[in-house]
Amino acid sequence: MLQIRTSPYSQLYSHYLKTEFHAVEPLIKSLVKEPFCREYYLKYPLEGLLKGICKKLLMNVYELVLYGYFLSQVEWKLDHYIYSNLAEVFPNIIHVNEPTDANIIKQLSMFLYFSSYAVKEFLNEDIQLIKDEMIKLFP
Repeated sequence: MLQIRTSPYSQLYSHYLKTEFHAVEPLIKSLVKEPFCREYYLKYPLEGLLKGICKKLLMNVYELVLYGYFLSQVEWKLDHYIYSNLAEVFPNIIHVNEPTDANIIKQLSMFLYFSSYAVKEFLNEDIQLIKDEMIKLFP
């Protein structure tokens, strides 16, 4: 019998989808309907972006709750020059079916990925596997 070796991250990802994501998903649905998300939720696939980010970063319920609080407290300034400059080199990792402005989706994705990563790192001592995945995603 052929055995396929999977990476430690792939094993954690598979375990996460089976055991934790079912608890995170309803929180994402609630989070995107909050007033601070409403503008982006109505225009862009915010729920899908957050689901993808939570899966990629293996975010648990506690991390998502703190991340939601963080999002409620900061100003979502997507037109900041840093995002505009990075949009040119940011990979096209988000595939959206709805017609939207690709640059705004990239800027929103960058804001969500980088801020969620900051929360993940703040709450955890060892996230080397997550760091390695982020480096693959954003070289």
